[in-house]
Amino acid sequence: MKKSAFICAFFAALVFCAPLPADDAPAPKDWRANAQTDGAQGLVYLSTYDNEQALAQNPNDTQLLRTVARQLERGGHHALALERWQRLGRLLPGDPEVAAALAGTSTAEALPEPGPKLATPPEPGLGLWVSGGGRDQISAVNVYNAKAPQGQQVRYVFVHAGSWSLEGSQSHWSLDLRQAVIAADVLGGDCHVNLWLDGTTSGATQVDAATWNRMASELSAVVDADHRLGGVHLYPHEGGKALYPLYAALRRKLKVPLSVATPGSAPDLFQYVDFAVLRPQPCRGDDATYSDRVRDMAAGFLLAATANNGLAMVGVSGLGTPTAGTWYQNARMAVTAAQPIGSSALMGLSVWGLVSDDEGRTSELDPDVWRQMALPLGAP
Repeated sequence: MKKSAFICAFFAALVFCAPLPADDAPAPKDWRANAQTDGAQGLVYLSTYDNEQALAQNPNDTQLLRTVARQLERGGHHALALERWQRLGRLLPGDPEVAAALAGTSTAEALPEPGPKLATPPEPGLGLWVSGGGRDQISAVNVYNAKAPQGQQVRYVFVHAGSWSLEGSQSHWSLDLRQAVIAADVLGGDCHVNLWLDGTTSGATQVDAATWNRMASELSAVVDADHRLGGVHLYPHEGGKALYPLYAALRRKLKVPLSVATPGSAPDLFQYVDFAVLRPQPCRGDDATYSDRVRDMAAGFLLAATANNGLAMVGVSGLGTPTAGTWYQNARMAVTAAQPIGSSALMGLSVWGLVSDDEGRTSELDPDVWRQMALPLGAP
């Protein structure tokens, strides 16, 4: 095993395998309930983390071991999954699923050949998620950039522009570029409009290479037709490797950066994208609990990026209540603490802020969040 891979796996093991609480510690959290809640919201990686914490409290729970092993394997963490299968094998000798996993029949298929990355890597800067709203919303970015230090300006605006559907050879994009065009008209300076497209991985195994290549060519043609579009940003609802063939095909076609939002570390992902974005954690509980979760998730993610020569942005929420600035400040400090010493993988933070809810109401960022965005990350 390469040293970098060993370090990444070792760190992940440290994060996942927390010690049992002391007798005088507060009552443990209901990690199983957390896992169910996160899973229901599509937060697959957080659900895995929650189940690992539950497993640390109940190390011989065979149901939990099986769940965690499956989740780790689906997420591409095969070495960690194997350790859980081995533990399960000692507890349930002769179990067919465990025997198949240990025999290697459930390991992942060979990964597709990555496409070449851009010769010029993306530059550091902030990201900002935008959906709904209009020109006034985009103008707020210009107002911020005019006052912010150069290193803290918003450089990547992820503008929601549609989705994909995976239906075998009929797989296709459903694009709506209206807000992206507005953003391209309004934004100034070195601020790039990145088409934010989302969808599920369901049906990906039924898509052949020719269809992936067709979809990549179609999206590439759309981006090439408007020089103001500065990148493509994909947001799969689930983690895992199911869309790696699409990423590889896009990277062979696109002349602009390709980024992908991921719920966790996903070490292999950095082969296929110009940069990866750790999905923003929702503001739940209190701001201290939120910052702890950001730190835990960012640490593994940034270590994976460093070990795989990748570039990364860490998503944080700008919508905590009632004091959004405090939530953001704590998250910013958590990311600072999570950075591996000597690493240059972190491009900056990506702020979940100017986004619409299910009823179409667009959020605005609190003035204190804008102020916090202008402050640089410190050294770890």
